[in-house]
Amino acid sequence: MTSKTRSQRHIRALNRSIRARRLDEVDVAAPMVELGRDLARTLDRAGVSARPVSMYRAVLGELRRYARG
Repeated sequence: MTSKTRSQRHIRALNRSIRARRLDEVDVAAPMVELGRDLARTLDRAGVSARPVSMYRAVLGELRRYARG
């Protein structure tokens, strides 16, 4: 795993999940998708710390709710 790949692991994983659940096609989920992407980029850039991880997990939970309908 290269340094660049490692530094993008959260955003890549989130984007795979969004595509798999087709959340990029759900207009009402768009704000939560973008917030999740912003937080994933923050984790990739700054590393894992308690507050961003907590916020990121909350967003993931909301995205799961959108996926279920």
